[in-house]
Amino acid sequence: MTAPEVDVLLSSGDRVLLRSLYEERPLALVFLRHFGCTFCREHVNDLRGESELNLAFVSMADRVESEAFQRKMQVTHPFICDPEARLYALFGLKRASMGEVFNPRVFMRGVQAVGKGNGVGRPVGNPWQLPGTFILNTKGEVVHAHRSRDAADNLSAAEIRKYLAEATEVEHARS
Repeated sequence: MTAPEVDVLLSSGDRVLLRSLYEERPLALVFLRHFGCTFCREHVNDLRGESELNLAFVSMADRVESEAFQRKMQVTHPFICDPEARLYALFGLKRASMGEVFNPRVFMRGVQAVGKGNGVGRPVGNPWQLPGTFILNTKGEVVHAHRSRDAADNLSAAEIRKYLAEATEVEHARS
């Protein structure tokens, strides 16, 4: 799979080609659930300190909501605003079934996430949308795809770091 040639709106208000985010070094494109989701908040909290990583978050919120969430969560990585969820569809991310949102594993992970200070808030976007993470090389090729199997299934910061490092090594070997 190759990333689509599309322009995206960032929470900063800038409209850029998606390609501009990965053409210099591999990118982790991190698709979030809605901002009220405890797993979304946990995932952003886990990744916000990874300033050396080239990553961008994709949300279903508009620019104003994305910018407010980004500021509240103290994130320096860019947020792509995708209120129509067109990027979600282009990357093959699906909407969850009842069992992918409400099951014992998700419940237990939810207790853990809330216990770590990741509260629950008002849904912004489709609360049934599943997240995912895609590692793109500098040609836009998806070199690793993680489509979440349920609401609580996110790659860890260590996994994202590892996949980006592998993609970077391949890039260096090519040049």
